[in-house]
Amino acid sequence: MNDLILDLHGLPIGLTMVDPDLRAYVRAHFEASEGPSSQAVVAIHGDWRWGGAPSNAVAAPRSASTLRAGRGMTLEREGSDGLRCTWTRVPGFPELSLSFLMSGTGPGRLAVDAHCAYAPRGLARRIRYMNPARVERKRSRLFFKLMYAMVYSPVAWWLMRTRGWGLLHASAVALPTGQAVLLAGQGGVGKSTLAMTLLSMPGARLISDNLLFHDEQMIYACPEPVRLDGTALAGIAAAGVAPERSSLPRAAHPKATWRVGQAQRAQSAPPGAMFLLQVGERPGFEPIAAQQGAEMLRAGNDLAREIEDHRPVAALLTMMAAQRGGPSAAPAARLENLLATVRCGVFTIGASESIAATAARLVEEARSGAPVARGTAPGAKV
Repeated sequence: MNDLILDLHGLPIGLTMVDPDLRAYVRAHFEASEGPSSQAVVAIHGDWRWGGAPSNAVAAPRSASTLRAGRGMTLEREGSDGLRCTWTRVPGFPELSLSFLMSGTGPGRLAVDAHCAYAPRGLARRIRYMNPARVERKRSRLFFKLMYAMVYSPVAWWLMRTRGWGLLHASAVALPTGQAVLLAGQGGVGKSTLAMTLLSMPGARLISDNLLFHDEQMIYACPEPVRLDGTALAGIAAAGVAPERSSLPRAAHPKATWRVGQAQRAQSAPPGAMFLLQVGERPGFEPIAAQQGAEMLRAGNDLAREIEDHRPVAALLTMMAAQRGGPSAAPAARLENLLATVRCGVFTIGASESIAATAARLVEEARSGAPVARGTAPGAKV
């Protein structure tokens, strides 16, 4: 059986899954193709089991040179230039064992071994999980969560470390002008609904729904299925947008997962506008300077669960890179530079405003003004 391969903005990723159910899930989640992963820079090996403990041979001491680096964490030199760290107490994911191996010269290579298991605790829970439907639901939810710890976090760290890219919790749509509008805000404020509604414009393309990467000039897609509840789906349907159901199991997430066709996707674009979404009694818009926008984006990242879960993995990999001596850290992209020529503002969605009216107003704001100059007072007219 061939490995699964994924090319993410020029980064070759290899995905080898032992369990056939996990393999099918990973392939559907990333729309990965089959092929040899010998050229992968980030190579991910995953396994899964129901009941008992994870097949965590990676967690066992390998030699007398293995060092305990903390609770549930060991370090070991591997080969002439490799360093492996094994972690059996991943924050927020007690069923998971993770092992990271950095090896190679120059930028080198990152290998990830992820082993996940779930064992119901207590007689009552074991009896409940005799129901196959309940097992399927739990397994699908764990797989969805596993994607972040096993794939997204190591890949995001590698892009940050080697290219200096940043990770943002936001949605983004490339408008027909070629520039993108970046939609930020907390979960439930309407980012996904509004981003999908913008696809009703001829020539508009979805870059990202939930997470995205950026340098100081461009924003880049992070491939994820779109998650929409019934209210959001009804809203975008009224605007004439009809996404496709993803092939992920229906139990994978509390919200149904969707995709848009390849013709309506973009991999990257320069940002032309960045709006922080909120809901109020009346619709409104308050332009802000790039520095304020960058501060609010960073604060939004601090509040996002996806970023919170990513940080421990990133910190562990940074510790390994520092101890091993590579890969060297590229200069980090600054949000202020990304937003320097971008129109930024706080965009208020009216409580009784239709989604189509909100989208039309957002596009008008994205096109209708110059960025606020540095030092301009909040709320100043432009």
